[in-house]
Amino acid sequence: MESNRDVLWEGATALRGGDGPQRSSSGGDVLVETCLLARSDLAHYLSGEALIGDDFKAEEIAQWFADEKEACFEIRGGMDEYPYHARNWFYGYRKLPRGKFRNVLCFGGGTGVELLPIADRLGEVTILEPSSNFRAVIEASYATPNVDGSMSFPDDTFDLVTCIGVLHHIPNVSTVIKELHRCTSRGGIALITEPITSMGDWMLPRVGLSKHERGIPPQLFRSFIENAGFEIVSESKCGFAPINYIARKLDLRPYNSSLLVRLDQVLSALPFLSTKYHATTVLEKLRATSVFYVLRK
Repeated sequence: MESNRDVLWEGATALRGGDGPQRSSSGGDVLVETCLLARSDLAHYLSGEALIGDDFKAEEIAQWFADEKEACFEIRGGMDEYPYHARNWFYGYRKLPRGKFRNVLCFGGGTGVELLPIADRLGEVTILEPSSNFRAVIEASYATPNVDGSMSFPDDTFDLVTCIGVLHHIPNVSTVIKELHRCTSRGGIALITEPITSMGDWMLPRVGLSKHERGIPPQLFRSFIENAGFEIVSESKCGFAPINYIARKLDLRPYNSSLLVRLDQVLSALPFLSTKYHATTVLEKLRATSVFYVLRK
């Protein structure tokens, strides 16, 4: 018998925009009746009280891994311009200690393009990437991740780890964060940024997103990080939803602009913003959609 989680993830691609119910391009409802049953059973996930995928069994994790292995390349692999350099610098790279990093792990980094702003400070770079389609734009070697989330590196290997928008593609997030901590050297730094909203209605196709993408509820994200043993150096909410919306509509790259990144910082920190994980109203969608962590082991 089909499980509720099977119903949830049967849709292929994903819809940009708000978290509420969506409609098809023809104007009709696209909600499948069987999904109505799943919605009530998945209320605790949509509430942000639990992270779907983090409690999956081995076979479910393996299926998720297979579904997501090439999804990012198929959807975004051909992007002409990396859209987050200014954001990564402002929230992450400018806070790094001075000097060079001997061993660097670019977790799920695709081509390694996220490292270009600090390429002259890097020693040996390893890109841990499931897809075989990416080609590195920096000097780096590739390694293949294990399906269960474990990493085939010795303890205390990397003095810098970057994980830029990867964990929300992974089912067992807490396990992977523990592995990132294990592989980080004593005193090493990890930069992690992820969405912290549901990223839309899971029952429906969502344009521009892969099959399993979902954000990590912020209170769970913080607990995963602390339980892994990381020290939080800085925690910054970002990705103000109206900026994201305008950027999509006008095909802009606001997070490659230092000025717009600073504006986004101010707006994302407003105290009256919604913190709802799965938003269904306009006011609930007025919120920061991501968080950027600088962590130390």
